[in-house]
Amino acid sequence: MTADDHGDELRRALDENRQLRAEIDRLRADNGQLRGRLNDLEAKLEAALRADYEVELDKLEQQLRALLTRPVSGADNPQGRLLRHLGREFDALFTFLRLPGCRPPIGWPSKRFAQRWSTARCGAATEPGTAPAIRNA
Repeated sequence: MTADDHGDELRRALDENRQLRAEIDRLRADNGQLRGRLNDLEAKLEAALRADYEVELDKLEQQLRALLTRPVSGADNPQGRLLRHLGREFDALFTFLRLPGCRPPIGWPSKRFAQRWSTARCGAATEPGTAPAIRNA
């Protein structure tokens, strides 16, 4: 192999190296754009899930309120005692579910909710409005 052959080979290797570096830079830029898009989509998903969650929670409250307005027959039966207790503690029943950052992870597609949610974070046992519901339940 002559010196010219070595020079040609070196030039080809350097050219290939420049092309690879350009490709890496392009991929990094694409990655940054994709991350930004992913973050935007996750924020939209979180907002939509939060809205759906609030709607479902409101429906559950309405259903329970309707159940509690029905007359309770029998003073000492367990169902009657439970319904009276739920009626007394109604305002505290859903308090812990409305705390910021507190969302049950079950059935939610975003890992972020599952990672954030915990009893300690939600303060279920320490919030003043929820303690009676938990203590007496």
